[in-house]
This record gives sequence, C-alpha cells and structure tokens, in this order.
Amino acid sequence: MRRNRKPTSIPKYMRMTIFSVTLIVALGVFLIVIVQQLALYRKDLVYVRKTEINNTKNFAKDLVVRELKQIEQSRKDFINSKAEDLKLSVDEVFNMTTLHVESYGKSSVDINSIKKDLVKMVRTLNSTETISKVSIMSMDGKCIYSARHLERHEGNIINDKDELGDLFVQEELAFLKTTDHGFVQVPKFSDNSLLFSSNKITYVREFPIADWYFVSECSEEEYHYEFEGMIGRRTRSQQFEHSGYFFITDINGRSIVEGRREYSANPPNFSASRDSMVRSTFFMVKNHVLKNKEGSFIEYKYHPKGDSVTYKNKISYIAYYDPCDWFIGAGFYTTKMDIELRDEIVALNLSSV
Repeated sequence: MRRNRKPTSIPKYMRMTIFSVTLIVALGVFLIVIVQQLALYRKDLVYVRKTEINNTKNFAKDLVVRELKQIEQSRKDFINSKAEDLKLSVDEVFNMTTLHVESYGKSSVDINSIKKDLVKMVRTLNSTETISKVSIMSMDGKCIYSARHLERHEGNIINDKDELGDLFVQEELAFLKTTDHGFVQVPKFSDNSLLFSSNKITYVREFPIADWYFVSECSEEEYHYEFEGMIGRRTRSQQFEHSGYFFITDINGRSIVEGRREYSANPPNFSASRDSMVRSTFFMVKNHVLKNKEGSFIEYKYHPKGDSVTYKNKISYIAYYDPCDWFIGAGFYTTKMDIELRDEIVALNLSSV
C-alpha cells in the first residue's frame, strides 16, 4: 500500500513575504487613489473660486450697465423737466405782460411810457417760486433786464450788458429770425481761447409789442449738482455679496455714491485724501478708466468699509459717463474667497501627510 503524503506547505517566510507585498501594493493603490482625489478636489476648489469670482464679476458688470442706462434716462427726464420749467416761466411772463399792455384798452398806447412798468412786473414775477429767471433782451441784442442781477435797481438794469457774451445773444437772435419762440440749440464754439459749452438750455419768446424778447436759461453748472444729488439719493443702497457695492466718483475724485453712505453736500475726495495709498489708487484707476471708457475690469487693493488700515484685493467694473464726467462702477473684495480657498488647501495638504 502507498503511504498518504502530506501536501507540501508554503514556508512561513514566503507567506509573510507574499502578505507584505500584497499589503504594500494595496496601500500604494489606496494612496494613489487618495492623492488623485485630493488633487481633483483641490482643482475643484480652484474652479469653484474662479466660478464664484466670474459670477460676481458678471453681476457687477450687469449692475453698472443697467445703472448707466437708468442714469442716462434720468438725465434726459431731468433736463426735459428743467426745459419745461423754463418754457412755462417765459410763457407766463409773456402772458402777464401782454395782459398788462392790453389793459390800457384798444386805444393806441405809447409802449415806451410803460416799459419801466413792464420791467418792474418781470422783476416781481422773478421773485416768485414759479418763475425761473426770465430776462428781457431787445431785438437788437441789448440787455434790458437780467434776472441774474436781481439786486440791481431799475436805473442800472436798463443799460445792463449781457453777462453771457455776445456769441450766445447772436445765436438767440438768429433763432428768432426763423420763429417767434422755442428752444435755442447753442453749439460749442470758442472765442479768445474760451470754450463755450453747449450744455445749456435756453428758451426764448419774442415780445413784438416792445421789440423785446424774453429768455430763460439754465447752464449745466446750475443743474449739475441738483441732478447729482438726485442720483446719489436714488442709488446709495446698491450692495451685493462679498462686500460689493455700487459707486460713482467724479473725474476729480469726489465721491458721489458709495454703497450705503448717505449722499452729502461735502463728500470725501479721493484725490485729496491724506492716505497716500488712496490717492495713488484713485489716479491709477482714473488713468485706466479714461483709457477704457466703454467699461472694463480692474484689480487693485483698497480698504473695505469700516477698515481704514487693511488693504484687500478688490475687483471692480468701471465705465466712464461722459455727460457728467463720472466714473460709474461696482466692485467687490476677493480676500474672503482667497482665505477660504487657502485654508481648505492647507487642510487637504495636512490630511494627505
């Protein structure tokens, strides 16, 4: 009979070797998978941050574009309301003086004998809240009465000179040769190195009884700050995530709108700030905006509200609004996102050790 042979067993040292190799391979594969997952997660974090920044940038840009359209429409409405005020004032003065002349009856009246009374009437009307600075000019270009010199007494105003310059009067007289009333479109022109702006509303109406015409006008300088205040009060609450806010600054550095700050008649001026960083940042932004007037993004460092010491990374979209010489923008801080990304990457690196 044959003897039963015991199966040959694998030596213990070989079993230990195989087990060790298998364990090492498994751990290696596991570590490779973990490292790959960490790399992918880190990449995802960067992608999420970039996506968040891009989304906020798009929001800021859309906000500026939308506000530009609204401001332009508001400006047109504002100018139209000012123009309507001028027209109503001149028409009111014309109607009142015409009634005064007609009150003398159908008999022939010596108009020269009542001209002083007419001037007094216009002066009185100008002192009311409903009349907007109506002046009297003769049809040969002489100033009979200027509403801009209400403090002058009657003896001076008859021989007053036009304070706005003969060039404007020539435009008014040329216009009245084609019609008896309406708005005068004053072109831009220069004389003796002086530039006269067309940003002036002028309404004229002929008063043929006295060979006069009535004129009421409003320059851009007169209505600019009133319009600025209206825009400042309307837009002061435009804020969004990441400490972002809407802002308007004029070309000289004067802040008009800045987040939730109430509109003020004496706003801060960045170009005259005691902080050299604020001054240099303003002029850097100014140069950038003037080269990219249609609107563009710019990155710089600035201090968030309530923190005048720490300067943080900021991204803004800014466009130039030519009619008012304004920089209209919206910006937000990326520091918080930068810190969150850094902390998560540090945590990932520690966990992979």
